Amino acid sequence: MGFINSFFNSNHKMAEEGRIREALAAFFLSVPPQEKQTAMQQAQYRRALRCMAKIETSSLLQSATAKRPLRYGDVNALLSETLNACFMLLKEKGISFEFVIPQKSVCTAAEPRVITGAVVRLLYATAVANPDGSIFATVRHRDNSILVLIGGDNAVCDVTALWLAKAASRLHKGTFAVSGGTVAFSLRRGLPGAIGLFSVQPACEILNNPLSAVNLVFG
Repeated sequence: MGFINSFFNSNHKMAEEGRIREALAAFFLSVPPQEKQTAMQQAQYRRALRCMAKIETSSLLQSATAKRPLRYGDVNALLSETLNACFMLLKEKGISFEFVIPQKSVCTAAEPRVITGAVVRLLYATAVANPDGSIFATVRHRDNSILVLIGGDNAVCDVTALWLAKAASRLHKGTFAVSGGTVAFSLRRGLPGAIGLFSVQPACEILNNPLSAVNLVFG
């Protein structure tokens, strides 16, 4: 997998991304289940996950700046299942995390991959910044937008996490702000131009997928 490093210095990232994703997919299909892996295979598996996470982050940042059609779906359900999956994973790691989200569907145009990537990376960065404290996430519904707040006692130092949250807000015509240990970004509701639909995976399915955003970032 040595050629993966060249991806980040390439001027042809779209073509390189496809080639590397194919190589990583072949690798993930070839290795035994995690519980049956040797120590060497486990090390290779973790490295492959880190590589996939880096490529996914780079792809998300490109997607957020490209003009492409949004899809229509329940953004509140997307946030709820993503936060619930993160809650279960963080609980296993002994990290205190509480989240509050309204139990009400909000169907609107959105890019689910960018939203999920921003939330997960920001939660991870907040957990890293607050190793001995608790972290939180709050989702609020406004008339024309959905507001996402994630924070802890200490400020997030992960620049990439902040970029992703800012990119998600920009793509969805929202706002972005940082105040102390809290990062907030909003997603405007009712954006035009949605083509197609997106579905929402339950938290258990997210956790069972080794290549989900939650597992890639927290793995």
